[in-house]
Amino acid sequence: MERSKLYFFSLIFMLITAGALMTGPEAQQTDEATEQKRMMAQEFVKKAQEFVKQNRIEKAIEIYERIAKAVPENFESRAELAKLYARTNQQEKSTQIWRKLLDTAPENLVYQDALFNSLQAAGKLDEAIELAEAYIQTQPEVGVHYARLAKLYEDKGNLDAAITNYEKAIELAYADKQTYVKLARLNFLNEDIDAAEIALRNAILPSTSVREQRDLERQLLNLYRFYGNLEEKLQKAENDGTTTYEMQKVRAEYFYKNDELEKSVNAYKKAYNMTISSNEKERISADLLKVYVQLGEMDSAIKPYETEANSNTNSNTRSFTSARITVTSARIAATYKLETERDSLISAFKNQDKLEMLKTHYEGKLGKNKDNPVALIILARIYWNEKNYQKSAEMYEALGKAESNDVRYFYYAAAALKKTISLN
Repeated sequence: MERSKLYFFSLIFMLITAGALMTGPEAQQTDEATEQKRMMAQEFVKKAQEFVKQNRIEKAIEIYERIAKAVPENFESRAELAKLYARTNQQEKSTQIWRKLLDTAPENLVYQDALFNSLQAAGKLDEAIELAEAYIQTQPEVGVHYARLAKLYEDKGNLDAAITNYEKAIELAYADKQTYVKLARLNFLNEDIDAAEIALRNAILPSTSVREQRDLERQLLNLYRFYGNLEEKLQKAENDGTTTYEMQKVRAEYFYKNDELEKSVNAYKKAYNMTISSNEKERISADLLKVYVQLGEMDSAIKPYETEANSNTNSNTRSFTSARITVTSARIAATYKLETERDSLISAFKNQDKLEMLKTHYEGKLGKNKDNPVALIILARIYWNEKNYQKSAEMYEALGKAESNDVRYFYYAAAALKKTISLN
């Protein structure tokens, strides 16, 4: 503890003496002295940063205060000092620093934002509003000033003034996603659903991520639900050609719940084509499968799985030697994906009490071609689930013979036979 204190005060002493050296007339006249001054300041900054990481904020503040006195042109350190003052609830000191920094760089938006935040934190909302209005008088065509003023009015509870200024900011091309979302929220609180809807739609900008877009689309749907006009709005969007992915998905779900299955299929297909996300496409495919099963459209239900299974069967991603079988990570991933899709297909029929239909379909295919790999795989799993392990073993054994390079099927056949023996 004593050593730590000694080190700290030694550091401060060095900074004091460095400050004295750095402010001498000769030092200011040479590039070498200026560089020495900068390097010494950087060492002290590093130590201050270490104190911040250790949550020893008071010690960090003390160092930054010394740096500010010794090297006033080090604006970055002064900004860090202002942040630490704010962190320790010394808002007056924080505000003073931001004001002085703005004197050196009046156009710096970071400094401006920090000053407004500092004034708000100090409870000086009216002063912050006056300052924002002063910026607007000086630069009436700069949108960020109106956005700041809007936020201040919002915090004060003056919704109309906040809305007016957000709209002005947008008019002046200051319109990111958050600005539109804030405007939508205020219009919602003002019970102006049309304006809230427009703002949310505008928030779904091309620059936003897919995740953000979906979140905003869901917010829009929740707005419709709140006002009880979801169906009307969905139909209007469809007529206007402004339907979003989430809207199309909700339309599909609505049709499904109302037994309008053909319309549900069409809506799901549109939703599928509206996304490039593989996860979203998989979820839509699962929903489509459910509808196809209910409709009894066997070919449509099994087509995605069969296409994938046949592609997987014909692939040459395996590599073999006489000593071992090497399976690539891509092959493992493809196999896992295929088995998951197979189980999903079986579950979809089972959940609607139509598993017998699926089994009969593939037994018919197997009757035409006893080596049909897709039929063998599906039936092997169905028989296993039915605890008909003997038949399951026969399917897996046939698969092993048909695809001699894949020893997994012989293991599955052996496991099925073991189950048969244990039952007997």
